[in-house]
Amino acid sequence: MNGEKATEAVKKAEEKPEDDAVPYFQLYNSAERFDYLLMAIGTVGACGNGIAWPLFAVIFKDFTDTFGNPGTLLQGLNSDSAAVEAAISEKTGHFIQHCTTFIAGIIVAFVGGWDMTLVMVGTMPFLAAAGAVLAKVTAVMSSRTSKAYTDASSLAQQALSQVRTVAAYNGEERTVSSYEKALEMPTNVGIQQSMYTGMALGSVNAVVYFTYALAFYYGAWRVYTGNYTVINRIPEIDPDNTSGRILDKVAGTIELRNVSFAYPARPDAQIFRNFCLTVPAGKTVALVGSSGSGKSTVVQLVERFYDPLGGAVLLDGVDLRSLQVKWLRTQVGLVSQEPTLFATTIFGNIAMGKEGATEAEVQAAAEAANAHTFISHQPKGYQTQVGERGLQMSGGQKQRIAIARAILKNPRIMLLDEATSALDTQSERLVQDALNRMIVGRTTVVVAHRLSTIKDADIIAVVQAGAVVEQGSHQELIANPEGLYGALVKLQMREEAEKAQSMQAVELGLVGVRNPVNGTSAVEPMVPVPMASELAHAALKWRYGLVGLLASAVCGAIQPAFAFIMASFVTVFYTGQDNIMKEASFYSWMFFVVGCSTLVATILQQWSFGVMGLQLARRLRVAMMRAMVHNEVGWFDRDENSSGVLTTKLGSDASYVRGAVGDTLGLMLQNVLCLAFGYVIALVYDWRMALVVTGALPFMIIGSIIYYRTITGNDSGSSMKFAKANQAVSDAFSSVRVVQAYNLQGQILALYTDLVAGVTSSMRMQSHYTGALMGYSQFSIFAIGFPDIGKAKDAVKSIFPIIDRKSQIDSSSQEGVTSPPRGGLHLEGQIQLQDVTFRYPARPTVTVFKGFTLDIPAGQTVALVGESGSGKSTIVGLVLRYYDVVMGQLLVDGLDVRSYNLRWLRSHIGLVSQEPLLFSCSVGDNIRYGLPGASQEEVEAAARAANAHDFISALPEGYNTHVGERGVQLSGGQKQRVAIARAVVKNPRIMLLDEATSALDAHAEKVVQDALDHIMVGRTSVVVAHRLSTIRNADKIALVYRGTILEQQHLTLHMT
Repeated sequence: MNGEKATEAVKKAEEKPEDDAVPYFQLYNSAERFDYLLMAIGTVGACGNGIAWPLFAVIFKDFTDTFGNPGTLLQGLNSDSAAVEAAISEKTGHFIQHCTTFIAGIIVAFVGGWDMTLVMVGTMPFLAAAGAVLAKVTAVMSSRTSKAYTDASSLAQQALSQVRTVAAYNGEERTVSSYEKALEMPTNVGIQQSMYTGMALGSVNAVVYFTYALAFYYGAWRVYTGNYTVINRIPEIDPDNTSGRILDKVAGTIELRNVSFAYPARPDAQIFRNFCLTVPAGKTVALVGSSGSGKSTVVQLVERFYDPLGGAVLLDGVDLRSLQVKWLRTQVGLVSQEPTLFATTIFGNIAMGKEGATEAEVQAAAEAANAHTFISHQPKGYQTQVGERGLQMSGGQKQRIAIARAILKNPRIMLLDEATSALDTQSERLVQDALNRMIVGRTTVVVAHRLSTIKDADIIAVVQAGAVVEQGSHQELIANPEGLYGALVKLQMREEAEKAQSMQAVELGLVGVRNPVNGTSAVEPMVPVPMASELAHAALKWRYGLVGLLASAVCGAIQPAFAFIMASFVTVFYTGQDNIMKEASFYSWMFFVVGCSTLVATILQQWSFGVMGLQLARRLRVAMMRAMVHNEVGWFDRDENSSGVLTTKLGSDASYVRGAVGDTLGLMLQNVLCLAFGYVIALVYDWRMALVVTGALPFMIIGSIIYYRTITGNDSGSSMKFAKANQAVSDAFSSVRVVQAYNLQGQILALYTDLVAGVTSSMRMQSHYTGALMGYSQFSIFAIGFPDIGKAKDAVKSIFPIIDRKSQIDSSSQEGVTSPPRGGLHLEGQIQLQDVTFRYPARPTVTVFKGFTLDIPAGQTVALVGESGSGKSTIVGLVLRYYDVVMGQLLVDGLDVRSYNLRWLRSHIGLVSQEPLLFSCSVGDNIRYGLPGASQEEVEAAARAANAHDFISALPEGYNTHVGERGVQLSGGQKQRVAIARAVVKNPRIMLLDEATSALDAHAEKVVQDALDHIMVGRTSVVVAHRLSTIRNADKIALVYRGTILEQQHLTLHMT
């Protein structure tokens, strides 16, 4: 009866859906009274926190078969417990806080205006729908991702727990490849999740802004019916104003007559006082002088960016203030020191100089600007994208495009403001040639630092302290030895001479480096780049990062834009009754645009940073796995490098870095840019108020830093304790039959509870600190996104030491001997241990061998016998180079094993251990693990040699039968014969049998021993055994006692 119930329970467990969720409140089943007290206090605190914002607005158990996959269970223990912890800790508080905020906000809204509130509440179903979709998508996709990561974690756990087998069969790269393939699905699912999350989250935000659009339009309608008064403000310099004179003919004479000027932002700093300057039509006037003398101010006054406070700026005798601004600026071309290009094609940038410009006109302008040649060599010619702000172009190329744009405009007046000062010598020459051609026949004002570029100007005006102190041609001014211009020329010539000498010295130095006296190459050997740096460049997909950065910039600009639109909307009420609805409609549409923008930007942000973060996490996991499996076996002997600890690092640490680089990075960039945009707007509109706000920033920053330091410093200890607890559970899961057979469940649970208890106490103290600091950060409104950064910082401390570590016995190294040292096609197989001293790295104070010597002739079988701990299995580990000797030598065919290429050496060695470690794949693939690419015929031949073919053929799917993790679906004798077949298919010259039959029953031992006797023929074999019956065919027996050979004789001598 009990058996039937068990079978029925197993079936139900197997039929249980993978994504089955539990009710939320079921998470609290294990809570104690003290926990409920803490939750009650937290609920009150969350409610108070939630009410604060509206008030601020007002004021201002399973069966044994279930444990067939311990790696899966370990991953579930890690991820699911973390998810439960998150669900019942801070997220519960946040949920209560936000619900309280919502309720309090509704109450405040109804009190303030019930009709407006009803209008806004009408959009709530859409908001709720978007939120529901977000929650559903997150739950489903997270479940799929968790399941996929669980499979990858299982693979990693079994590989790391069987690292000796992996090393013995050169399976490191195959393990890494399998792990990398297993990570593809969760990565792809995660990318989909990022996209869907972005869509849902963007929809939520968009609905909010659409609500604002509706509310403001409705509010404006109410104001419109109230007949408010009108205040109109007209800009002093309005480019859209069509009034003003348009001259029939422009000669181009410019005159600044008694001009007084100070910039509006600096009214106390007088730039000009009665400044006078005349630029004759068709002439070139160069302005020189020290920085800050007022040269560029002349350019801005001519462009009518500003108006003079006194005096007048005249064009052909007409005051610029009486001319139409838009027409005036069509007559003036400007080329500045920093050319402004737009993120479009080269053609598009040049064509901006003239509306409706043809391809021929654009090309002609480019030719005149010395730009056509380099444009033609671009990948897409004139259709080549210049990038944001022209970043894809060099400085000289950008400047020539800007000149071509100015030429296409065909202005009568050309203003050149330091147009070549930022260029190198060659670029300056090309640009200057273009400028010289362009200014012919035009009135030109040139502002320059390099006097060599303006010596051909018709008039040179020396400006000092806001006044013209000298005027004339280059020859006229240079003729005056006491003049300021002459002094400037001499000073610049001296500087250029010194620069030329310096450059010559540099060039001579470079020649010396290229042609050293001793004739040897001066190029230093390339220093290997640390893996951390390599990952930083390779893992972060910058194209996605750029998209994410731009999307974050848009998201960051949304709030300042919202504030700006809202502030601008207030001015609608002062535009007059007739214009209120028109303006209200416009700004409502602006809110709609903001909503659409946040929708698109949020999708791009979530997707791009999701891709970047997930791919980084994937690469980090693969890099960690590669680094782990290539480490020497001794590295795994340390407690901190057990398979459970390492599997936990693979599962959690990379995820923390992914969260910081992915989601949190996007959020932080968004917040920083939001602050930056808001601060810029504040400075532009009222710098005094901005300074007042700045006074509060130190308190915000200090609170954030304290919070950040606290959370980053308190997690590493807890992580190690959790890792140790996970290792204990991993061991229990892997040996569940023994646990149940000996009723060890209570002891295992007690051990796990003790290990976790220390974590609980430290995390409780951390929660107290975090709660206090979160309260402070709520007060300062700044600490968003730092928790993941803190975890990522701790995770990076854990990840990169593993990745960057150089293995002392590196199986990935290509160095070493890869051919038999004594000639021939194969190793002979002689093994010699000469005066060997050895200590395990994890136990450096315990000497295993001291002066140990042993000779194993090629082709013979040597059996090692002795008590446990005498050092027999250590010899096997040394031959396979799991470890290296501390002193002495271990020779194979007369050559130290450290001189061989490690992978080549191991490819000639077969291993069969006491506990046969199989991988979670088919029987055939487990045999094929010994020889990747082995044919089915080779696999079956190896199985026959191992006495395994008959039982394999009798399995349900034959060689395609899945053995389960660690081969749990097979018996001990079957696993051992599969392991022997794996060694046989390798066809090694040296066979190491480490108590291969000691764990088997008599019948299984006989079958396995027959197979071993068969495969040892013609090979050098080292047999470690307890039972003398298993070594009856050995050529020699060596008695090992406490790290020394007491006796070694032929078997016949021992038997007599």
